[in-house]
Amino acid sequence: MGMTETLELVGNSRDLYTDSAGVGHLLESTTMDASIDFFGGRELTALHTTPELESLQQLVGSVAASGFRAKIKALVPQLHHGRDPLFVLLDDIPVATLISGHAVGTSGISGIGKSGYVPVADQCAEFVSGDLLMNSFDQQGSSVTPRLPPESFPGRNARAQSRVPVASRA
Repeated sequence: MGMTETLELVGNSRDLYTDSAGVGHLLESTTMDASIDFFGGRELTALHTTPELESLQQLVGSVAASGFRAKIKALVPQLHHGRDPLFVLLDDIPVATLISGHAVGTSGISGIGKSGYVPVADQCAEFVSGDLLMNSFDQQGSSVTPRLPPESFPGRNARAQSRVPVASRA
């Protein structure tokens, strides 16, 4: 998949209980696959979840931005009240889309950096007014991109291979 194709967001979430003996017990496991037409207005074009909830299909066609959480709460309020693992995944769709926009905007691939992506200050912790990322956009029209050699990250590959994407609640 290239930078100009559909943005695919894939998530796994689980709820674990650790008993007094320190043994973990899986209470619930969920998955989510979401497709975003990033250059077509950041519209959610497909959504598949486990468990499958038909009402969530009403999110398809929505913009993955401000107001998305309110739509989730209206469609499946039971997920929000208990901070269900599936809600955690769905709630991350606008944030993951926003962060992906940063990657697109700084990709350096011809034409993509001109997608119109400009970070909005104070929307999340990484884009605080007066901080490094926002200052770099203000001063040079793009973000700083650290360029460090792979040897600067000892054990990086071993950690990346053993990492399992997870969201848990207490």
